[in-house]
Amino acid sequence: MSTEVTWLQAGDYSAREDRLVATAAVPDEQVINPADGGLLVTQRAAGTNMSVDVAAGIAVVTGDNQANQGNYVVRKTVAENVVIPAAPGSNSRIDVVYLQVRDPDAGGSAGDDAIFGVVSGTAAASPVAPALPSTAIELARVTVASGTVAITNAMITDRRFPPTTSVGKRAVRAKVLGEESTTSTTYVALSTACAVTATIGSSGMALVITSSWMRASAGFNVDIYLGFEMTGANVGGPNEDEALVYDGTAATNKVGPSRVALLTGLNPGSTVFTQKAKVTAGATGQFARRELCVVPL
Repeated sequence: MSTEVTWLQAGDYSAREDRLVATAAVPDEQVINPADGGLLVTQRAAGTNMSVDVAAGIAVVTGDNQANQGNYVVRKTVAENVVIPAAPGSNSRIDVVYLQVRDPDAGGSAGDDAIFGVVSGTAAASPVAPALPSTAIELARVTVASGTVAITNAMITDRRFPPTTSVGKRAVRAKVLGEESTTSTTYVALSTACAVTATIGSSGMALVITSSWMRASAGFNVDIYLGFEMTGANVGGPNEDEALVYDGTAATNKVGPSRVALLTGLNPGSTVFTQKAKVTAGATGQFARRELCVVPL
C-alpha cells in the first residue's frame, strides 16, 4: 500500500493511526515545555539517598522497535522515585535516567505502558554515557563517583532539552545545558556536541544564531571564543567573524551573549553546523546553556 490516510473507518483501526497524527503534529522526540519543569530529574525530596525524583510531565517518544512506528505521547501525572544502583568500587560512571514506552504490539518490551528507568554506564577514569534502550527518551545523566551514598542535584545533568529540534519548517536548533570547558588555543568541540543539520536552499543563505553563558578562569587579558564549523555541502570555519568572543575580566564574572551571523554564497544541500571553542593561552573557557540555531533563508 503506497498511500496511508489516518482515521478511515474501513478495515481494522490501529493505534499506529493515532501515532502518525502525533508524528505529524510533533515530529521531533522531546519533553514538552521542559522550562516549566516537566519530567525534571532532581535529588530525592524526602531526603537524599541513592535515588532521584522525576517530576510529572509530558513527552513525545519516537518508536524505534520497527519501521514507521511513529511517535507516542506520554503523560506522567505524578512524580515518581527512581533508584540509582550502588556506586562503583573505583573511578566513576554515568547513569542515564530515561522514559521508555513498552509496546509489545509494535515489537517492544512487554508492558503496554511507559516507565522511568536507569541504565548504568561503565566505571572509568573518563566515563561515558551508556546507550538508551529502545523507544526511550533521555531525561538526565547522573555522575556516580566511587563512595557515593546519596545523589544530589550537583551530580545530575539535565538532558530534557532535545539535542536537535525542528523550529518551523526549515530551521533547526540544538541546546546543551551543562557547563563544559576547554583550555585549547585552537578550535575544538566541547565534550557534548552542540550540532545541527540544516538543508540550505537555492538562495545559498542562512542565519546562524549562537548563544552561551561564558566565563574565563583567568583574570584580565584573556579571551574565549565560541564559533561554528560547517561540514557537508558546505565546508568552513570556525572563525572570529561569526564567533562569540568574550574578553575575560575575572573568574567570577559570567556573561550570556548571543550573535547572529548572516551567511551568503552557500552551496544548496545538507550541511552540518557544529559549535567549537577556543581560548587564549593560559586560560580556561567555561561554557553553559549553549545554543545553536540555523535558519535557512
